[in-house]
Amino acid sequence: MKNKLSSSSHTQKKLFENIAQKIIEKIYSIVYDMPKEFGSDFGIIVATEIFGSSFGDFLSGKSPKLEVKIDWSNSTFSQRVVGIQHKPSEKRFFPEFEGYITGNEVVVISFPERRGLKPKFHVGIPSEIPKNKEKEVELLRTSLSGEPDFTRFAERLKEFYAEGVERIIPN
Repeated sequence: MKNKLSSSSHTQKKLFENIAQKIIEKIYSIVYDMPKEFGSDFGIIVATEIFGSSFGDFLSGKSPKLEVKIDWSNSTFSQRVVGIQHKPSEKRFFPEFEGYITGNEVVVISFPERRGLKPKFHVGIPSEIPKNKEKEVELLRTSLSGEPDFTRFAERLKEFYAEGVERIIPN
């Protein structure tokens, strides 16, 4: 169950904000170069709202500052970051990510898109990334006060996107 942070827990809020920022930046940096691995028929889609006031930097080729949007009333962040598009078919895999606090941990989940349905998120601990496109995927679980295992996160994220890309490729 998601925990709401009390207004007096400034330290927890700061820790959550820092981890959320690192996670969004890591998703962006890992996925941004992935279309090259799939071939010239694939391109990147970027959620422009993650750039906030630094969108001009992105357009000019500079390294933009990414902005994480945190819902402090629910102690969550939920946003799209980057997706992959199959150019010839114009099909895309563009998942949304949600991070939230459970006790002293931060959990990040996502799942393959379901056309026309709003994502539903809850606490779950799947052992591996499911092949069933209707199931959410836990990509990261880390201590609120620790440093996330971004090596394992990168592996899971790449696998998640590879499975998503497989689903959008026309038969």
